[in-house]
Amino acid sequence: MKLFVFIIAFFVLSCSQVPQKNVWFNMDTIIEITLFANPNAKISTAEMFDKIQNFLQNWDERFSPSAENSEILKINNRETDTVNISDDLYEMLKISILYSQKTDGLFDITVKPLKDFWNIAGDGDFLPDPEDPLIADTLAKILQRVDYRNISLLDNPKRAVLANTKTQIDLGAIAKGFAIGRLADILKNYGFSNFIINIGGDIFVSGNKERGKPIVVGVRHPRQRSDLLKIFSVGGENRQSAAIFTSGDYERYRVAPSGARVHHIFDPQTGFPATANVSLTIIGDCPVIADILSTAFFSLSADEIRKRIKDFDGYGFILVDKNGEVEE
Repeated sequence: MKLFVFIIAFFVLSCSQVPQKNVWFNMDTIIEITLFANPNAKISTAEMFDKIQNFLQNWDERFSPSAENSEILKINNRETDTVNISDDLYEMLKISILYSQKTDGLFDITVKPLKDFWNIAGDGDFLPDPEDPLIADTLAKILQRVDYRNISLLDNPKRAVLANTKTQIDLGAIAKGFAIGRLADILKNYGFSNFIINIGGDIFVSGNKERGKPIVVGVRHPRQRSDLLKIFSVGGENRQSAAIFTSGDYERYRVAPSGARVHHIFDPQTGFPATANVSLTIIGDCPVIADILSTAFFSLSADEIRKRIKDFDGYGFILVDKNGEVEE
């Protein structure tokens, strides 16, 4: 769960058209969905929220890293190199591999061995410290298991093939984006076009508020919580939808004995938690791509991000680096 939600939405409410909001705890985080006036809705708001709850429960059971019937757990606990997978997981793996290629391996879903090694949750007695000079040799061995190219996909039936017996996957950097995209599709299929989906501070905004007014969304500073880095307007005369995803060193972390912050976003080249930046927000059209890029580019400098993001038309960024400098 994110410790702080740095993306906030401002609503100007009329007496006649008050937005309807529901909140769940699922996918190990807080999920909040706000529905504005939707004159073309095919079902009631209460029925819509019930459908959303059913989707969230099903999605969490299937793609949680530890749930009993998790499809992720099935892959990570496999006894053979080939595993039958669902259409949803096939699509997630296919897009993960594609964007690993597009980002030259900066995005990689096979980082679970790194996540386990660094023990972000701080469970047990083994709490590695980035300042330990012996860590680099250990990480070099672990990195041999981290390589998206160890995964390939087969059709008819859909299967995942993992070439390295020790390869394990973690979909934490893409599952939320997929879930938000699916929720947006469900809402629109039932005639709800004006809404905000907020999963742990990652947001997708669609449509307008009452009487065609834009929905205004602000991105908070990761360290100075009273400051806003930027404000966006969606709807009205502006863009009609936007995905706004943020990765940061404040989400899941522990502090090592040396004082170093050990968090969940790793530099795939070294295996260490990335230290160049504090937060990276990606703004674009697709929640899946925004989710991926907010992780993939987190270890890069602002100049490097500017160069790479040109390959993703319609996407922008807001970066707060380790010195507190804000770049766009």
